[in-house]
Amino acid sequence: MNYLELNGFAGDWHTEVQGRPGYTDAGKTAAGSSVLSNAPSLGLQPDWETSPFHFAQLLAPKLSVSGSAAGCIYTWPGYKRPEPSTLALYTYPGDGVQGATSPYLYVFGFGGGAGEGRLSDASLTGPSGPIAVNVIDNHTAGAAGYLPPGGILSPAEPLEDDASYTAQVTFTSDEGLQAVKRWSFATGELGAASEPVGEAEPDDSSSGTPLPSGRTPRMALALKPSRAGARLTISAQGAAIGRTARLTVQRLDCKCRPTKRTLKLTKTPRRIDAKGSTMKVTVSLSGFYFGEIPYRGLTLVRTLS
Repeated sequence: MNYLELNGFAGDWHTEVQGRPGYTDAGKTAAGSSVLSNAPSLGLQPDWETSPFHFAQLLAPKLSVSGSAAGCIYTWPGYKRPEPSTLALYTYPGDGVQGATSPYLYVFGFGGGAGEGRLSDASLTGPSGPIAVNVIDNHTAGAAGYLPPGGILSPAEPLEDDASYTAQVTFTSDEGLQAVKRWSFATGELGAASEPVGEAEPDDSSSGTPLPSGRTPRMALALKPSRAGARLTISAQGAAIGRTARLTVQRLDCKCRPTKRTLKLTKTPRRIDAKGSTMKVTVSLSGFYFGEIPYRGLTLVRTLS
C-alpha cells in the first residue's frame, strides 16, 4: 500500500515496478496475491462486502492462512485448508442468518477434489415473490481466475429491509461433481471528506480503452439540512446509471446504529430524507465491468455538522 500511495494509486495495483518509489520485492509478491482498497488513504474502512470479487476471495472455504495491512489482505496463497472427502456448498449469507446486509449472495464448493465449475438453476424468493438473479461463476467472461470454485448471485433488484429470503443453486465442478444448496436468511436494516462528485477510474490502464467521457461512471452526492433533519440527493452519470450502490447514514448526534440500504443509481436525482441534525453519509459503488473494461469502486462521503 505504501507503493500505491507514493505512486498516486496509478497503474496496475497488483504489481510493483522496480525503480519506482516504494518498490520492494516483498511488496510485489503481496500485490499479486492480495485484495486491495484505497479506502484507508481517504480515512475510511474498506467495505469488502460491496466488492464481490475481493470479498469472494476472503470467503473462500479453503482460506486458512492470511495476513493484512490497512487496505490489503493476503488471500489465495493461504488456500491451505485440508479438503473434506465429499463436496459441500458454503454460502454467504449462511443458512439461518439474521440481519444480513450483503447486496450479493456467494456460493462456493469445497471438498471431494472439486475445482472450478458452473452455477445453474439459481433462484431467489422474497416476500414479494421470485427475484431474478444474475449468475457469475468461474466461467463467466471477465471472472475467470478471480473466484474460488463457485461464484456469486447478484439480485436484479435491491433486497428489501427486514425481510426473509430463500435461495437455491446447483454447483457442477469441471470434474463432474455436483451439489445442490437451498438456504434461507433474513436482511437487516438495509434501509432503516470526499468531493461531492466522483468518477470511477479503470482498474488497469492496460486493460482497454477508457470509456468516452459521456459514459464514464460518475456519482454525485449532496447533503443539506431540512426541517425534519437532512435531505440527501444522489444521482449518477454514464455507466454508473442502473448500478446498485450502498448508502450508509451514521448520525453523529446520538449513539445510534448506522442506517444502511442499497439503491439503484439513476440519472434523475433521488431524494432521501434522514433524521438527525448532524450525520455522516457514505455512498459506495463497488467495482464492475463495462464490456471488458474493469472499473474500480467509488466512494463518496458527505458530513453535516
